[in-house]
Amino acid sequence: MAILPHSFEQSQFQQKKQRSPALKILFSIVVLYACAGLVWFGVFVYTRVSNPPVMATYIPSEYQAVFLDNNQVYFGKITAITSTLLTIQDIYYLNTSATGSSTSEKQLSLIKLGTEIHAPEDEMFIPLAHVLYYENLQPTSRVVTAIEAQGK
Repeated sequence: MAILPHSFEQSQFQQKKQRSPALKILFSIVVLYACAGLVWFGVFVYTRVSNPPVMATYIPSEYQAVFLDNNQVYFGKITAITSTLLTIQDIYYLNTSATGSSTSEKQLSLIKLGTEIHAPEDEMFIPLAHVLYYENLQPTSRVVTAIEAQGK
């Protein structure tokens, strides 16, 4: 290994020192853009999670079917939709029960909310994050006619 003269080492050090401010500025710019990107992404995700889009129009005097992400469907009248909650009243849901000796034969029945053992009030507040979609039901719907028949 050869020993280099002191002047060569010193000139190499000075060249590195001269390039260093430009590299520092470039590195600072890259870090600044990366941080700005992370902040933008965080704000985007936070606003999407905390403020989901409000759903479309509903007809308060008519019945709707509300489909949830746990495969449950509620039938009732939507009374309000905020940025976080959907409120529904006059609520019914479907219950399946086996009929006859064969378990493959199932019968659907419409159950009025409030008849359960814990006797809930006939109003439900559902987080919008769990609502997949809802549909306005026609007055001639089999569900609506069954609800009206139960009410008589």
